[in-house]
Amino acid sequence: MANHVILVGPLLADTQEDYVASRKQCIGRARRFGQKKDVHVYDFVALKTFDVDVYQQRHGTMLVRRMVNNKEKFVFVKESEATQAEMQESWGSGYKRPSYDEGVNARGEDVEGLDREVAPSSYADFRRRIEGRKENVEDLM
Repeated sequence: MANHVILVGPLLADTQEDYVASRKQCIGRARRFGQKKDVHVYDFVALKTFDVDVYQQRHGTMLVRRMVNNKEKFVFVKESEATQAEMQESWGSGYKRPSYDEGVNARGEDVEGLDREVAPSSYADFRRRIEGRKENVEDLM
């Protein structure tokens, strides 16, 4: 029986509820009735990518480098628990919390005044944009 679950990148789902339900279903299939082994869940994300932004936003966490069991690892912690030094190391010395509605891109760089796309709030918005439907930018936020 399988006892390892490997999740690669954040799942694109229409709603937070769909996202959580899909993750629980994947993990639940390994933690099924009759499973006698420990179940190991691996959640892979690539550093300094949009995937990390999505994961952090969905889980209300921040990716930081910390010592865990005498080994240096990248771990997700609640934003309120992250130190300013950890935040700065996470995205470099010019750290500013990513906020697509304040004219800041994922790396904290100011993009105010540039002709840019607004990040879609859900996969459904992203699909509509890809399909070429014209919508008001405020509706996508």
